[in-house]
Amino acid sequence: MKKLFVIFITFMGATQALHAQISPYFLSDEKPKWELGLSVTALDLPDYPGAQTNSFRVLPFPIFIYRGDTFRMDEEGARAKIKEKKYWELGLSFGFNFRLNPMTLLQDKEWMI
Repeated sequence: MKKLFVIFITFMGATQALHAQISPYFLSDEKPKWELGLSVTALDLPDYPGAQTNSFRVLPFPIFIYRGDTFRMDEEGARAKIKEKKYWELGLSFGFNFRLNPMTLLQDKEWMI
């Protein structure tokens, strides 16, 4: 019982510390016009297909958010509002990706096939 009480107090202390870190914009409908952040992704990938060893990589990348009246770049993507009414909106959106052909990446690695 004493151990459970210590775990409960530790959990409550941790949640109070996390609650203190919440931005004032978190619960409001109004959000700032500009935001800049940093995100980190961790990958644990095999050295080659079928390998017994893995390589651990950490990839940090910046996050830019802009919420302007005409142009927006946020969680929903990059877009420009051309005309907006109560029930409809005319806009232009943007997208980007890398074109990869897996077979060209494996041409010089015949020994793995």
